[in-house]
Amino acid sequence: MSTSELYLDESSSSVESECESRGDIDDYELEVEEFDVGSASASNEASGKSWEDNTVAAAAAVFPYSDEPIADIEWIEEYEREKESEKLHVEALKQRLDGTIAVSQW
Repeated sequence: MSTSELYLDESSSSVESECESRGDIDDYELEVEEFDVGSASASNEASGKSWEDNTVAAAAAVFPYSDEPIADIEWIEEYEREKESEKLHVEALKQRLDGTIAVSQW
């Protein structure tokens, strides 16, 4: 048997085994998908609720602190003051970089 024939025999057997393993994977994925779909529909039928009913129930659930604001007025005012101060500081730094403000004034 020549090397080319030997190579062809080895490559064809590896291709066949690869195809067989892919077939096993595809079968497995189909089994898993079928199981998931079947279990979901079985649980919904057992509870008597549809997917839409479950979504509405989850949206209507009570969440802690849902009626409290994220930030109060004082915090917002302090935040705006800090942002304005930061903006002025950045502007001063830009003027120093441009040479608009002399080094002696730093």
